[in-house]
Amino acid sequence: MAAPLIAVAIARNPKYELDIHVSRHVVFHTATIMGAGTYLLLMAVVGYFIRFYGGTWGSLLQIVFFFGTGLLLLTLLFSDKIRAKVRVFLSKHFFSYKHDYRDEWLKFTQNLAASVDSVPERIIQSMIKLTESNGGMLWEKTESGQYALTTRWHMPEVAAMDASSLSSLALFMAKTQWVIDFDEYERDPDLYEGLSIPEWLLSIPNAWFIVPLMFKGECLGFILVKRSELQKTINWEDRDLLKTAGQQAASHLAQHQADQALMQSRQFEAFNRLSAYIVHDLKNILAQQSLIVANAEKHKHNPEFVDDVIATVKNSVARMTGLMAQMRSGERGAKANLSTLVNCW
Repeated sequence: MAAPLIAVAIARNPKYELDIHVSRHVVFHTATIMGAGTYLLLMAVVGYFIRFYGGTWGSLLQIVFFFGTGLLLLTLLFSDKIRAKVRVFLSKHFFSYKHDYRDEWLKFTQNLAASVDSVPERIIQSMIKLTESNGGMLWEKTESGQYALTTRWHMPEVAAMDASSLSSLALFMAKTQWVIDFDEYERDPDLYEGLSIPEWLLSIPNAWFIVPLMFKGECLGFILVKRSELQKTINWEDRDLLKTAGQQAASHLAQHQADQALMQSRQFEAFNRLSAYIVHDLKNILAQQSLIVANAEKHKHNPEFVDDVIATVKNSVARMTGLMAQMRSGERGAKANLSTLVNCW
């Protein structure tokens, strides 16, 4: 009777800390044994009522019931999927977290914003630091809907790469948004039902896992992370962190792609303006030359006409030289345009 009161008093003492910790394996096996014991007790109770109310068929029904429930118990105990789910459940609800998420998120955001490298390289560097890796590759979705390798960071070149063979991978990532572990895929491919990873992707040296970059339900790309020398495996907590970081990186990548599209649109607009000015100048020069050709037959023996022709050709050469210089620089200011118009008149 005093034990609960003592437990409450100890729990209320803020200075008291219990430094005894139970390992995850002990908790897992203890929970398994308790669950199996509870299951067997339920089997016994149900079997008793079956025999008691079963009449002449009670004994036979009891044997069939025990056989079926025993077979189900063995299936549950030796199923890798169920054991993995139990481990994840116990880790999530009975143990402290592996990562300090505040610190991890601050470092991840700082790496995305503070680096002087390009946006794809910053994304790779930020993602690989979450698992102590030092290399990665980034594939981006193109306008055609396929994925193209755009950036490598401390990774070798891919010799035989077929972008069309990534369709199964793209559909699987868009559907599940999973972090795809290559070791787990080779060990138990049934966990990734419907996924077919091309051999050239699996054969990349030190390829570890793939993180999808999801943005508004669409997979903008994915990052292949190089195997870490410090961290050998990833667990459910690493996967959740990588998945969330991938969504943040995807929004960063989407902003980068929008900026690139806007920049290209502005460059195209400037090119159209420059082309209009160039066509205008070429028309003026062509009009001068056409006028010379039209009057050459009539006034070719007139010295003053010859002098005017030479001056006009000289002016045309000067204007063409200036026009070529403007085309090389890609700029054309209002002052240069006004000077050209004055020369035309």
